[in-house]
Amino acid sequence: MNILNEKTDVDERFGCETRRTNTHLRNKGSAATTFTSYDKMRGVRNAGVQAILCVTPADTIALVLSHDVIVEITLHKHVRLSQIDGVNAAICRAGSVATVHHSSVHIIQQKTLVQFDLVEGARVRATGDTVHVLGVESSTLQQKVHSVTENEVLSHDNFSVATDGFYGRSVTETATSLFLDEAAGGDVLGIQEDKRARCLMLARRALIDMKDTLVSAIVQGVKVKHNVCTGDTRVYCGRNFISLCVATQALTLHSPWIEINVDRTARTRLVRGNQIIETSDRHLHVTQNSMRVDFPLQSSSAYKASTVGRASQIDGSNFGTAE
Repeated sequence: MNILNEKTDVDERFGCETRRTNTHLRNKGSAATTFTSYDKMRGVRNAGVQAILCVTPADTIALVLSHDVIVEITLHKHVRLSQIDGVNAAICRAGSVATVHHSSVHIIQQKTLVQFDLVEGARVRATGDTVHVLGVESSTLQQKVHSVTENEVLSHDNFSVATDGFYGRSVTETATSLFLDEAAGGDVLGIQEDKRARCLMLARRALIDMKDTLVSAIVQGVKVKHNVCTGDTRVYCGRNFISLCVATQALTLHSPWIEINVDRTARTRLVRGNQIIETSDRHLHVTQNSMRVDFPLQSSSAYKASTVGRASQIDGSNFGTAE
């Protein structure tokens, strides 16, 4: 294995090169990315480099891998695992804030609050003791919000509890905003003085190795395992874990606060304490303590029609309360 050390005027890069020829790298020249001089990096990857470690203009450390997989790490050890133009997941060091952006579902978790939106279907908002559901099939033409508590299921018209966001960002921005805003990061001595110099120092100290098809890296204490033939990637940071299967877009995120699994058929299971939110076929299953409720999901056309009909009724910011 050879080590590549290429320095440019915008960042420093470190890569691992292998003599394998069947690496199946996929490069998308039109893909949007935050990296400066990404064309140069793409050229390096075409030369046989399997991993490129760089400091980004946002003062984060990024490990660019095969199959357009990127692992990005901040100085606070917040981690984002993503595939260009595909799935991405981010988690803060403590695990108390996390996001998942998938083709089938968008999830934001901030301690005991959960925002769970199916791309074409139900919206779910969960607090510490209640799960609010909107957008499921109903026996009547009028849409209702269903609030699942430990003892009962309440149906009401307070749409805000099932539609309001608590993070203050749009769904498509959540992973990026969480990551770059350094949510729950706190102050670390010396970081504000010169972030770039500190990132470069950590990049130089990073350990990257390759054995057969497996790239192993330790960056800022974050462990990364990546298969260059399949693109499958696992990231470990303390008690937090994220994994991605490129072929099926299956994603797993585990922390002391939450467990999220999206499998190869886009079925999703979220577990936070005594709350479970999961999808299977055309059903949404919600568990709050001992109370379990199954909701049939609407078709995409029916859901769009219902959202148009109730748009004028959504107004408040009463997340977490039901009438």
